[in-house]
Amino acid sequence: MKIRYEGKLFTFWDKIFAKKLQKGGRAQTILDMEIVKDCAKYTPFDSGTLAHTVDGIGSGIITYKVPYAHYMYYGKVYGPNIPLYEDGILTGFFSPKGVTKQPTGKSLQYSKEKNALAGPFWFERAKADNKKKWLATVKKAVKNG
Repeated sequence: MKIRYEGKLFTFWDKIFAKKLQKGGRAQTILDMEIVKDCAKYTPFDSGTLAHTVDGIGSGIITYKVPYAHYMYYGKVYGPNIPLYEDGILTGFFSPKGVTKQPTGKSLQYSKEKNALAGPFWFERAKADNKKKWLATVKKAVKNG
């Protein structure tokens, strides 16, 4: 699941700084690291696999490299889902091979036990709370070369 944020982060007046963000460059890498760090507060967290499999730092395109990232991001249950039981206790779900999963219309329920802000659209929520800080980070990185 890729999060593209170029163009979504900068206003017209900040475009000058956006142009200085070069793929693989220092400012881009610093910004990406800051975004990943701030998104982690909003990312669903059970074992930490989702939050810790981020790729693309320095590219401007942050990718969560687990197969379930897409549906976790959008917060919708996909199916068909067949329950798995161990000793009469529900332990998970699986879908039959060869069957394309489709949205069921139900919303995912996120555990808040390990991450109180966990939920869908973590980039948008992190951006709403941190955009000014991200812009200041970029400006400082560009200024300091």
